[in-house]
Parts: sequence; C-alpha cells; structure tokens
Amino acid sequence: MLEDAFARQPGLIQAAVFRARALQALGRTDEALAALHELAPNQPGAWLQIARLELDRGNRREARAALNEALAAGGERARAAAEKDPVLSGLL
Repeated sequence: MLEDAFARQPGLIQAAVFRARALQALGRTDEALAALHELAPNQPGAWLQIARLELDRGNRREARAALNEALAAGGERARAAAEKDPVLSGLL
C-alpha cells in the first residue's frame, strides 16, 4: 500500500523520513524506527536514517546492518550519502 503511494507521489518518502526525524527529536525513537521500517524495504534513505537512529541508541551492529541494506537498495548513491554523513561514514 505504501509502495503504491510512494510510486505515485515520490515526495511522500521524504515527508515520511522527516516525520521520523521529528519523532526522534521528541524522544519517540521506537515510533520513529517503526515508521522507517515501514518505508525501508526499497528506500535507501529510510535505511540510512535507521542506521543513524540505531547508532544514537548505541546499537552499532544494527546500524551496520541498516547501512548494508541502504547500500544494497541504493548502490553508489547511498554510499555517497553515507560517506558525506559524519555519523555514518565511520561505519563504512
């Protein structure tokens, strides 16, 4: 269902990621992660944000797994984004 909506309106993906960031800022990390996992199957941006959240929680193993999912879904574009990110670049 979400995939169909995102296919019709790609801007919804970014809005959903921003919503997850807002939830995190409010201290609602579990809700943020749940929202991102709904997006994640084919969305490298969601996986990158999951990796950031997991690092914030001290879960390096989970963060690495999320980063690997982002790289698998997004290839070189996801790698470039991770390399530019001061938090995620340490996982590469």
